[in-house]
Amino acid sequence: MRVRAGLVAVIYQKALVLSNDERGKATGDIVNLMSVDASRLQDLCTYGLMIVSAPLQVMDEYSIKLYAWEHAFLRRVLFVRNEEELKMLRKIGICTVRICQHMGSLLSSDSLEYRP
Repeated sequence: MRVRAGLVAVIYQKALVLSNDERGKATGDIVNLMSVDASRLQDLCTYGLMIVSAPLQVMDEYSIKLYAWEHAFLRRVLFVRNEEELKMLRKIGICTVRICQHMGSLLSSDSLEYRP
């Protein structure tokens, strides 16, 4: 998202330098084109990273299968998913409930009464 925001800012600064004759289009069209171009460049960065990292991921999977680490790796992944991730989700749920209760108490009907 930061890449897109930076690109929009740079393109917008360049568009501000252009005179009306150089633009040739309405301001709304220019802003729309800037946004589309920034989105396309952001997608290029995202997919480019995937293309670069794909061979490494394939090699990791190949190594796991080659050395017969599949069962050990699967046990470790399942442990992290079932134990550690669930603990974290419980903590997040408890914090969310407490925040909602606190916000609810702040916005209770007594506090919203009109007092002249």
